[in-house]
Amino acid sequence: MKYFKRIVAFALAMIMAFSVSVFAEEPASSELLKSKSISIPVVYSYEDFGNITDEIDQESITVKGSNSYFKFKAKKTGFIYLGMKSDAANKKTVKVKKTNSKGKSASTIKKSFKPGHQFFAIVPVTKDKTYRIAMNGAAAGETFYITAVNVVGGGKRYLKEYENGNCSVAAGKKTKKSNYVTYWKVADMPKGALTVFISDVYSSKLASTYITLCNSKKKAISAKTKVTGVKKDGNVYLSQATFGVDQGTYYVKVTTKAPMYGIKMKIDDSYNRRSESKKSKAVTLNEGEARKTVLAASTSKTSHYYKVVLDQKKHVKFDVDGYIAPGTKINLVIYDSKGKATKTLSIKGEVNKIKTIDYGTKDALSAGTYYLAIKKDSKNTSAAYSIYYQTSDESMIKK
Repeated sequence: MKYFKRIVAFALAMIMAFSVSVFAEEPASSELLKSKSISIPVVYSYEDFGNITDEIDQESITVKGSNSYFKFKAKKTGFIYLGMKSDAANKKTVKVKKTNSKGKSASTIKKSFKPGHQFFAIVPVTKDKTYRIAMNGAAAGETFYITAVNVVGGGKRYLKEYENGNCSVAAGKKTKKSNYVTYWKVADMPKGALTVFISDVYSSKLASTYITLCNSKKKAISAKTKVTGVKKDGNVYLSQATFGVDQGTYYVKVTTKAPMYGIKMKIDDSYNRRSESKKSKAVTLNEGEARKTVLAASTSKTSHYYKVVLDQKKHVKFDVDGYIAPGTKINLVIYDSKGKATKTLSIKGEVNKIKTIDYGTKDALSAGTYYLAIKKDSKNTSAAYSIYYQTSDESMIKK
């Protein structure tokens, strides 16, 4: 699985990028300003952060006095990722505040901003509203530098596949008490396995994210799944959850306390073989041939039926492996030649894991026709699985 950089490395990279593009050169200005309007670009992907030096210009203001400010209009609801620097020649330690367009409803961004220092912060914003970033306590003639990007929160967006380590990014945390809910649309999904990769890509302590697969009407067809980015060897990896789906349009509902998270998808349409939901129409399995299909996410419980025909007495081993939707399970039911259920095996879906049933019969089975059923444990269950069997004159039970 492709991985993301260390959270700390991510933050440092941001600092370096901002420093090179905005803070390295400090243009002199003899014009003292009370305010300066700036334009803040919207970023939609992780790579956008690496490209912001090409998208925004240096912005600076040499202030007329205390409470001089930068002014901007938010293009999207979410947050502004803000970087600021106080010129080394400045004398005053200032307080940085966000206010509305009239200088009211102030909230503190940085309580103590010292000369020569820089900081980064997340500032919640609402689309089409105008805000001020004010330097409270600054002296006339002092210079400040700023750069920022707008990260989108909530609403409806399209879930994408990426060839490299890139992913879409979104704001997850709305306020201290609430989170954004974003519906990621998967249009024209073929029959197969839909894998969603997701993780907090901002916090040093990875925040849990909840995803729910929904149908085209945004009705839940999976369990609400808790996903947390995986830490390994100091790196943060995107966690993954896989669902079996039929052809159609779907939404992935996301809620998280992470200020910013990364998300992408992968589609595997190799799980496309025909299946039957009635025992009377059971699909015949050929020995040694893996049959890949999906027990599709839906609003109903369904089953798949297969039959195995033995022309002579044999030991048999059945294998089922694949992805089961996290928080749900599937049952493999084995029927004897008289149609009686003789064995039921269950496997539970988990985040980041392929699950397997490997079952060998204790005694050789007589010649005849046997049936297998792959059954949902609940309406929220789905799976993308492979099933096959093999025979032997000797027992294949693992010792």
